[in-house]
Amino acid sequence: MKSTSMKVSNLNNPLIDWVTKYESKLVDIFFWLFIASFLIDRIINYFIHFPFFVGSALLMFPFLFFITQHKNPDRKRLMIAVFSFVLITIINSIVYLFGVKNISDLLFIILFITIYFYYRKNINNLKTANTYLFFALSLFLFSFTFFNIDSNSIHKHSYTSTLRWITSYDEEPEKLKKIRLKNEKLELAEKGMAKKRLEESGEITWKSNELDILEILRIYHNGLFRIPHIASYFFGFLFLFFAHQYRIKKKILFVVLMVISIGLCIYSGSRAILLAFVLSTIIFLFNRKYILYLAMIFVAILILIFSKEYFLQISKDTFFFQYFTLIETTLENFSRLSRYRLWYSWWTEVSEFGFWEFVIGNSFMSAMYANAVNLNFKEWFHNDFLSIFYTFGIWCTLLYIWFFIKIYRDYKMYIKQNIFIFIFYASMIITAFVNGFYYYFPVFLLYLFLLMIKNEKQLAQ
Repeated sequence: MKSTSMKVSNLNNPLIDWVTKYESKLVDIFFWLFIASFLIDRIINYFIHFPFFVGSALLMFPFLFFITQHKNPDRKRLMIAVFSFVLITIINSIVYLFGVKNISDLLFIILFITIYFYYRKNINNLKTANTYLFFALSLFLFSFTFFNIDSNSIHKHSYTSTLRWITSYDEEPEKLKKIRLKNEKLELAEKGMAKKRLEESGEITWKSNELDILEILRIYHNGLFRIPHIASYFFGFLFLFFAHQYRIKKKILFVVLMVISIGLCIYSGSRAILLAFVLSTIIFLFNRKYILYLAMIFVAILILIFSKEYFLQISKDTFFFQYFTLIETTLENFSRLSRYRLWYSWWTEVSEFGFWEFVIGNSFMSAMYANAVNLNFKEWFHNDFLSIFYTFGIWCTLLYIWFFIKIYRDYKMYIKQNIFIFIFYASMIITAFVNGFYYYFPVFLLYLFLLMIKNEKQLAQ
């Protein structure tokens, strides 16, 4: 037995020695590999649909997971979290519906968790230069929108993805309606959905009214990004990083980068990240009891509310329009908000859960098809917590909540004291709730977050 153990140890030593020797360089290499994979994925997917990033990440993940385990005091917690999600995905894919999206959803969750542990373990090896590379990549991919090139041209018209599940079947163009109905019925039948569910596909009905047009007419910009939301996340969190850098170094360069980042974030047309920033700022000011600043924000909100009709009129046919429609729809037409409908669909499904579904969930693909039945559009719940509960059950939901708590406990002092780090952290949670976070490439965003903390540590020394 001892001889066998020594042989295994000897086999592992060369690899462990190599990892130890090049650990600082591996942080850069992994980041560059993910950058390259993301760039290639976006270029390929402009022409054909092929999950290059997911495939590349699946190949990189085992090695990333291995080196994250190496000399890591948190390795047991990481193993419990990752293997819990993996095990339940395997069970659900066998018991319920299997699909490629089950794998991609799992990958993004475990990559989110693992990359945090990896960056935290190697926080001193994070480099500001890599953020410029990330910014340059984001700028390059987004710049195509200024040449009327977007990876999904449907976002350039009034018939956005929102229309496909906010409006009823009868409101869609007849040609699109026939194609979508045919595809959905075929997919549902192929995946073994019960005939009864097809017959009851109209069980949740939403009557249209004159206010619906506000949530339909959206102008999005995304260049080669798959959806504008990813671009908005990238530029929004880059804005926070550059603001933090300016606070430390007081260089005009960071002001320029801040203006570009927040400008493109707004120009993308996605609202979730800006809503998260506003709410996070309010929470920070409230905790600090900055009454004057809170009063100013409150007055600004009141002005927007009472002047919403004016702002809707002057912003018509611009990308600003959907920011003001959010106010109008929330106040006058709340049941038409996309998140309200998705979450209502979630509640409809979860209320029928049995004991084992409560424990292990019902698979990501099942969620997609449930929304196809309930909302006439195949989509996920756009809420990390609800989606994980539906897909993986209560245990993994608690693990995901624990993960955010752990991040806070690891860096409580920096999160509480620095406004930009606080907004970054709080926005991760808020976007996870109102739109989703783990599905939006946290491999890049967490690099920014921990680099900000590293800089704060150095400043305090």
